[in-house]
Parts: sequence; C-alpha cells; structure tokens
Amino acid sequence: MNKDLSHLYEDLDPIRKKHLTEVFAKAPKMIRLIELLESNKNISTVKAVNTIYQEDLKQHSFQKLTNRFYKLRQELKEWLLTQLKDTPVCFTPEEQMLGYLRLLLSKNEFRYAMEKIIKLEEQCWKLNLFELLPAVLELRIRALQSIEYTNRELQEIYAEKYKLACQLFQVHKEIKMHYNSLVYINEKEKFEQIVQSIRRLIKPYGQEYPRLKKLYHVMMLSKGVFLPNPKFNILVRHLNAYKKLSKEHPLVPIFSYESNYKVRMDLDFMRTEAIFWIMKNEFKKAAKILDATAELKEQHPEIYHFYDERGLHNTFIIYLSAGDFEKCYYWLNELKTYVENNPSKQIIYPAQLNELEYYGFAFPKIKHPNPQDLLDAVYKIEQKNKKAAYILGIKNSKIRYYICLKKFVNARKLLQDPDVIAHYKRFNHIEDFVGLLLNFIEILEKNNKLETKMFIELIKEKKKKNRMVISPNLWPIYGWLERVAKYYNRQIY
Repeated sequence: MNKDLSHLYEDLDPIRKKHLTEVFAKAPKMIRLIELLESNKNISTVKAVNTIYQEDLKQHSFQKLTNRFYKLRQELKEWLLTQLKDTPVCFTPEEQMLGYLRLLLSKNEFRYAMEKIIKLEEQCWKLNLFELLPAVLELRIRALQSIEYTNRELQEIYAEKYKLACQLFQVHKEIKMHYNSLVYINEKEKFEQIVQSIRRLIKPYGQEYPRLKKLYHVMMLSKGVFLPNPKFNILVRHLNAYKKLSKEHPLVPIFSYESNYKVRMDLDFMRTEAIFWIMKNEFKKAAKILDATAELKEQHPEIYHFYDERGLHNTFIIYLSAGDFEKCYYWLNELKTYVENNPSKQIIYPAQLNELEYYGFAFPKIKHPNPQDLLDAVYKIEQKNKKAAYILGIKNSKIRYYICLKKFVNARKLLQDPDVIAHYKRFNHIEDFVGLLLNFIEILEKNNKLETKMFIELIKEKKKKNRMVISPNLWPIYGWLERVAKYYNRQIY
C-alpha cells in the first residue's frame, strides 16, 4: 500500500507537487507524509507512524496511531488519483493523440488533423489496436466529409474499413468474454465447446491479425493447464506458437491496451508460463521464470506492480518447492511485511504458518534456532481461530516439522486426523502419501542404514514415475522426503 502511494506521488509533475503542499498547508501531518514521500520511495508503516505522529506516541497506542495513518494515507491516495486521472501517465501515446485529434476536429482544423489521423490509423492497424480503430476511423470519415466531400469512392472505402474495425472490436470483446467465463470451467467438454466458439470467431480474421492468434494461444495455455489430466504435448505447442508470434509482433497487445502495456503483457505471460511449469511439477523452471520476472520489474521501476497476500505466498511456495531457500526466505519476509502493512481480519496465511512451512521444508539445510518457540507460536494461532481455513495448512506443516524433529508420536497423531487424510485424497489418487509418511516414520525409528537407503531409492523411483500424475500441491513432498532421509541416513553409523 505504501509502495503504490509512492508511485502515485512520483507520477505528479513538479507543478502539481507544489500545488499539493499548498492544498494541505494547514494539515501538518499530511505535510509530513508528503515530505516522507519526497525523501524516500520505500516507506515502512512503522517509520511513517513514528515520523508523522511523533508527539502523539506517549498519549496514544501505536496501533491507534497506525489506524490514523491508514486513514491519512487513503485520503492522500484519493487526492493523487483525482489529480492524475487526466494526465499523460494514464494514457498510451495513441490514446493521447486520439484526444488531440478530437480537439483539432472540434476546432474545424480538418486539413491539419488529416495527416496526423492517417499516421495514427496506420499505427492502429499495424498494432491491432481494436479498441481505438473505430474511433480513429470515425475521425477520418468526418475529416474526409469536410475536405473531400465529393470523393464518394474514398468515402465508401472508409465506410467498409470502419465496418471491419467495428467487427474486429466486437470479435476481440467476445473472445475476452469467453476467456473470462473459463475461470469457472474445469470440465473438458464445456471447455472444448467454448474453444470451438472462439475458433469460429477468429477464423475469418486470425491469419491477418496476430493479436487474435496471440490471444487464442494464451487462452489455451493459461486455461487448458488447469483441466483434469491436461495434455501437455498440446499445451507446449501453444506455448511455442505464442513465443514465435511474440517475437514476430512484440508490440501487438493481447488483452488490454493501456499505459505500459508491453511490460505488463510480458509479465502476465511470464506468470502463465510459470504456472505451466508448476503444473508439470517443474518447480525449478518455474523459479527461473520468476527470476526473469523480477529482473524485468527492476528494469521498469516507473511501473507499480500490484502485490497481494496470495500472490506473494505463491511466489514463496514456488521457491520453497524449487529448493531455493535463500530466495524463499526473502519472499517469506516480503510476505510478512505485506501482512503487517495491510492488516486484515481475514488473514489467509499467518506469518507463523509460513515460518513453519519454511523451516519444515528447508530442513536440514536451514534449521530454526528455537524449534519449540516456533511450535508454541503456531499453537497460539491455532487456538485463536480453530475453524480458520489455514488450520489444515498448519496440520500438514506440523507433520513435516515433527518428522524433522523426530517427534514421531505427534506426527502419527496428525496423520490420523480425518481432515489431513481427506486433504491427501482430494489432491491425489495415485500415491498413498499418508501411508508413505507413516512408512518413513517407521524407517527413521528403526535407525537402519540399509532400510533408509532403500527408502531413498524408492522415492527417486517415484519421482521418475509419477512426475506427470501427482498434483503440484503434493509433488514437493517427494523432494522433502528424499532430503530428510539422506540427512538422517548420514547420522547412522
């Protein structure tokens, strides 16, 4: 939340920044917030509260002052958004030019505008800017009627072009409508029906307008990967087809045409590709995509990138599953900071659960200095809300951590929990993970080097055999079992 405020402030031109201080001249706390934004792009909530409310810290609780800061921050944010709504930062160059051309025509500057209209029209056809084409062609027809009102042939040509532009705009809208409806569909028959509808829409235009083909391939990849038993050989073809089109037409948008669309489009596709590799249980490849995503974001600091708790948690889990515990720890702290700066009554992933997940999976490479302190903190969270959705996550994470700590009685008890058993059955019909974990506990209890080694070989075989059939929610357990088994095997003499 503080980051998006900083980005909004950065988008103000010097004149508006000066005006901002004049508007809030009689509001000293707002002036302090503005001064913080001027001096530092990354403002923590703690620093902001300590700076803005320094004289009030003795009279009021820090939480009360934090709530006041949130209200102050929202007031400034709403003011900044109002100031920026008509500025160039909100529009692409083509949208800005379209607005300028409307101004010219309203002032009867038809001849002066015509040359610029022609250039804008060429650009819109080249980039498949279906959102703008009808409006641009309306201006051209209007200018033609004023300048060349006797040239009926040319006017008829542009009437047909206008008709085509409107059709393309409608086709693109309908495809996006179908795409959005696929959010709720995971049945292959319904999916195929919608895909056939989209193909019929694209068929008359697809070969000439790459935007429609790019949209089709992205849709097939991003939605098809979530179908039951996805056909990855087909999805790979869509992945490669999109990459080829993107190389040939890098500036042609897909869904939306907006300010900084190229970077946002590339980031969206990177996320889609990362999901593709996750669904194939290739977490290391997904992590590499996330690395590239981070690099692209660093190259464009002028763009505010939205983060939410779920997205941060997914990034954390991908690096955790890939075994990159250093980067995972970074995202663990980012997630913790986000939750602290954006308090909500409905916490999806408590910080204690994330820590438990981290130290359980990163074991034995990374060990918590005080395991019992971590378990005690998790217990307190459990007792606060025993019906919360995250309780199941805590149970599953506890099982792994108890096994790491050789607290086998505790682990066995949780493996008999009906919710835990149902969880493993829900995501998997191939592997009996409850039985596998119980078997692992028995082997560790025996402390037998040969049996532990045989278990390691069994896990390696399962990883080869089951990669394409085990849910990504459970696949990382194989890697964790192998790591922990190897660690304890080295302890046996």
